[in-house]
Amino acid sequence: MIDSTPTPPRRRSWRWLLPLTALLVLLLDQWTKAEIIDWLAINETWRPWAGTPLLELFAFTHIKNPGAAFGMFKSAGWFFVAVAVVVSLGILWYAPRLPRHHWWMFLILGMQLGGALGNLIDRLRLGWVTDFIHIGNFAIFNVADSAVVVGTLLLALVLTREDQQEKQRLRMRDDAALSSLD
Repeated sequence: MIDSTPTPPRRRSWRWLLPLTALLVLLLDQWTKAEIIDWLAINETWRPWAGTPLLELFAFTHIKNPGAAFGMFKSAGWFFVAVAVVVSLGILWYAPRLPRHHWWMFLILGMQLGGALGNLIDRLRLGWVTDFIHIGNFAIFNVADSAVVVGTLLLALVLTREDQQEKQRLRMRDDAALSSLD
């Protein structure tokens, strides 16, 4: 006898989004760093929009950053190599455990992985990270830094939202259980 029970539709898998995003971030990061190294000497600044309101805050300044964000911990370069390796391995371990339809998590983790690998390559190859995006008096950073920070902020947003949704589900379940007792 043939089972005629309909099977539920399978949700689309978005697992491919993680390696694709990581690769795109990594390639963009390494390409922009190579261009800056060719264009500008260390500590040289180029202001392409000088004199244009708001855009004049944006500049390219080529610096060597042996430390972390904002130039902190300059002598801890190898510590940041270890952190990048651990974070990358953690992402690769965690990603297969995600539901395959959570595209936003694969995108977020891909951003973080690509950024971590981009700066890791710099540290291993050069001994420092090449930073060049300079906005106003803010720290000088790069594409990899941006991907890690944006990915982390999005992860916090997603986790907060999911936590709120879970609390709402629990409240609704509790309310339903209480109303059934009446």
